[in-house]
Amino acid sequence: MSHCKLKLLGLLQTRAHWGGLLYLLRQVNNRVPFLKPLQLKLDRKMDDYSNSRSKAFDTRYNTDTFIRSSLKSYEVGANLDWDWLYGPINPDFFHEMIRRLNIPYQQYTFLDVGAGKGMCMMLASDYAFRRSIALEFSQELVAAGKKNVHQYEQVTGKRLEIAWICEDFMQYAIPNEPIVIFLNNPFPEDISLLAVKHIQAWLLAEQRNAIVVYRKAPKSLTHLLNATPQLKLLTWSPYWQAFTTDSQNMINGV
Repeated sequence: MSHCKLKLLGLLQTRAHWGGLLYLLRQVNNRVPFLKPLQLKLDRKMDDYSNSRSKAFDTRYNTDTFIRSSLKSYEVGANLDWDWLYGPINPDFFHEMIRRLNIPYQQYTFLDVGAGKGMCMMLASDYAFRRSIALEFSQELVAAGKKNVHQYEQVTGKRLEIAWICEDFMQYAIPNEPIVIFLNNPFPEDISLLAVKHIQAWLLAEQRNAIVVYRKAPKSLTHLLNATPQLKLLTWSPYWQAFTTDSQNMINGV
């Protein structure tokens, strides 16, 4: 399938919180500015709705994932010359992304880069991945994530088998197994470029079966992923992209 058709299909499938429609409205606003107040009003309403959906997860399971916090507020960030804001993914967005991968989940490991307080780990438990790895730079966030997962287990009766790893992703040895590498905008742009180069080096070492999912990637990062010879675009949305090393994973098998 051509990139043009893939993007058109992806736009039609971007339905969580009216994401595809809002994207089109923003594009129209570039040419018809008088619609901008309507777009801004809808953006605010969608932000409020999105926040309410995220907060509803915490209310339902008595977890603590929603509150945003600066990396500098944690011990690991004290000596860094850069900062970033922790925030969880909205459950609706996560489910739309993972469902659109259209893969046999039980054959894949799920690796969350920048696992934070464990939201993705809890949501990924709905998909029966072969195993789950939560990679997080901050020991304090790892502790918070483990606490949240334990609380989620108490409420749901599930038992989540999660390998928690407190490590810098740039130093992490990505396992050579069928894997979904999930990045929910975990770094500022310059650090994100290093993260993708780390993935590229891993891809070069051996033949891999991997899917790379990146949400809110800046343009420089999208260009880098598109230019990676081992990766092909699997599915697209205006807010995230997924790339695969396996031609059999391509939508419609092409």
